Amino acid sequence: MSMAACAVAPAVASADGLSSSTKPEDAIAQAKTALGKVPNLALAGTETDRDGTSLKLSGVVTASGPADIVLTSGGRTAHIIAVPKAVYIKANQAYWKANLPKKEASLASKLAGRWIKEAAKQGADATSLFSDSSPKRAASCLDSHVGTLTNKGEKTVAGGKVIVIADAGDKPGTAPGEIWLDEKTGLPVRQTQTGPAKAGGQKDSACDDDWPSMTKTSSYTLSRFGKAPKVVAPKHAVTPKQAVGSGGGDGGSTPV
Repeated sequence: MSMAACAVAPAVASADGLSSSTKPEDAIAQAKTALGKVPNLALAGTETDRDGTSLKLSGVVTASGPADIVLTSGGRTAHIIAVPKAVYIKANQAYWKANLPKKEASLASKLAGRWIKEAAKQGADATSLFSDSSPKRAASCLDSHVGTLTNKGEKTVAGGKVIVIADAGDKPGTAPGEIWLDEKTGLPVRQTQTGPAKAGGQKDSACDDDWPSMTKTSSYTLSRFGKAPKVVAPKHAVTPKQAVGSGGGDGGSTPV
């Protein structure tokens, strides 16, 4: 149950919401329905891969596509805004050095600290960059690669009550973790993965961008459902060519 391969039958919980007696499969089904109706949300969290690489992520994702995300990994930081016609990146020098082609690495200092605009190719939708984290995609994948589920009961978080559903990660292709569901709405407010996925299983083409999953642990919080800030393009952005000037080429295709 990670954001990379987010969290069964189409059963529906009672109108009174969730409780410690709700079947875990029914709780997940209600979460799918609730999250699938959310137009936008804020998320924040961390992931660690099996090779020790860590990623910190925070921002806003929407059901319609636009996203505003800040990524940090190994000293590299990038603020990325994706709207239908373009992707905007404001990153530090370490990010550009790591992502530019070797022959263009010297341009990192000219790109760093500025909003760089990369227009979508004709017919393309730039928001596909974060489509795997959109509420609709996350909802549809809540029951992908699920092991034995257990309702661990009620927990109080920030004055509200959640029902904790644990996944044992005991079946091929599944990973251990928990999903915390708001008791009243069924919305997932926290998702964790506490260990690597069990070997085996099959790729879910609708939910798995990489297979087998390299994620070892992860923890994400979700909030501001339907109330997240609007995603807008930044002002004063420049193209890679404008950023590097006439003496440095056009900077190539902006990596994300």
